[in-house]
Amino acid sequence: MNRNHKTKSEQACLLGYKSLKKNGNMSLVKTLKNKLVDTCVLKEGYKVSSFFFGVDSDRAEIVIRQLLSFRLLNLSFNRALLISIGSNKPIIYPLPKEWQHALIESGLDVSKKFCSLLWYLFGWKMLLNGIFFFIRYFAQSFLGVFYKSSEKTGKFVYFSGLNKSNLPKSSSDNKSYNLINWYLTRNPIGNEINNLCHDVQDSDAFKIGNASVKYLRYPFLPISDFANLIKSFFWSFLAVFYAAFNITLNNIWYAVILKEVIFTKIFSSQNSKALASEYFFHEWIYRPLWTYEAERKGSKIILYLYSINNGSERAEIEYDWRLSNWPDYLTWDNYSKNFIKSAVYSYSRVHIVGPIWFSSGGKIEDIPKDSISVFDVSPFQEDIYVILGETDERYVPKTVNKFLNDIHSVLKKNNITMAHKRKRPNPKIHKEYLKNIGELKKQKNYIAMDPELSPQAVINKTKACISMPFTSTALIAKHDGKPSVFYDPNGVTHIDKKVMYGVPILTSIDELQQWIEEVNKV
Repeated sequence: MNRNHKTKSEQACLLGYKSLKKNGNMSLVKTLKNKLVDTCVLKEGYKVSSFFFGVDSDRAEIVIRQLLSFRLLNLSFNRALLISIGSNKPIIYPLPKEWQHALIESGLDVSKKFCSLLWYLFGWKMLLNGIFFFIRYFAQSFLGVFYKSSEKTGKFVYFSGLNKSNLPKSSSDNKSYNLINWYLTRNPIGNEINNLCHDVQDSDAFKIGNASVKYLRYPFLPISDFANLIKSFFWSFLAVFYAAFNITLNNIWYAVILKEVIFTKIFSSQNSKALASEYFFHEWIYRPLWTYEAERKGSKIILYLYSINNGSERAEIEYDWRLSNWPDYLTWDNYSKNFIKSAVYSYSRVHIVGPIWFSSGGKIEDIPKDSISVFDVSPFQEDIYVILGETDERYVPKTVNKFLNDIHSVLKKNNITMAHKRKRPNPKIHKEYLKNIGELKKQKNYIAMDPELSPQAVINKTKACISMPFTSTALIAKHDGKPSVFYDPNGVTHIDKKVMYGVPILTSIDELQQWIEEVNKV
């Protein structure tokens, strides 16, 4: 992007990034996020309403802090921080007073006036969000009871946060590497569970074998008992007024969590037969309040990690894991298990299940059997990259292009085809990277795989795998018994042992050539 076309805020953001880089303080963004998630948002001695939170009153603070971390400590926070540094002006961002004070203690200049105003407006936004949910849910529920349009299903499991690429395309698509097929491979459906439900709207229902795959609007069946529906309605009605009254007193917390407590109350009114036997999630920062109620009613609450690029070489557990408190985790191997054990509460159970398929699509190309699959990390445009909060410049065009060009050079020298799969298309990918891809496509021993393909589909067609540190593809290939390495062309990987997750790390083109020669001997 041309500097002349940048807005003032973008220019300030870039200046802030350059300032941190110049001063060797690239870790500041993550350090501050760590401090904020460790700072309680409710004052010591603050008592939450038992009417509002019910039996989860003792969890109110951690739930609210998780929710705020998920909603506020994102790229927008990174941008606000960098703009403040680059413009030498106070931070202006919606933050509770406790987090404002934490930043001030860290030496940051914070506009308490504007941060508090934006925080107040954020509270109103969350209040309205809760009110709209209240109106929509009960309108749908009362109409459903009136027209007797209840949804019936047998024992079921529920997958949250999916999109169409995570689902089979049809009843005959039972071999693609998506999450549903992964579940069916691990858990053949018998007579007990006959429905796999998800939250992907506008998706067709179909059957794979004896299993029905279908959309379910909420993670439970509609309330069929009219008396329970009435009780839930009146409690939620009072909760709305309680939250609205408190926000006028500048007590924002009840507005922030309103939607969650209404949803939890509705959930608590459900018979256990209307709930899923297992609930699957993959967003680990915020654990919804209603999942505690589901756990009390006998449902299993499971967080699955479809990727392993968490914690790889971090000196400390970063903000997006510090609050994680799911009861059950599914992960790939002992390396990932040890990371989770160091990151989360000790009572959590961690289960090693091998690579977890997540999404699939696209069409596989015909490629030579002796091809080697290559997986990189597509670099973003500068205005996006600077706000990611990365502590080094590993995923910039210069590094990623060298990664690809080094590999292509060595494979070409050894008469081996390079089967390169990019991350899925994104309009913010850097033009220098795309230009380099265009040059590689002109080479005979280079094949650009469909970005929508699952990595498993590409790996199965090749004899070995080269990945950028620390992408999951290296472990997929290792798990499938194929030679697999990470390649770091600039040697920026700061670890003592040249191995990660049991996969070797190559840091020079000579090491890459030697590894290729060893692969050819097999």
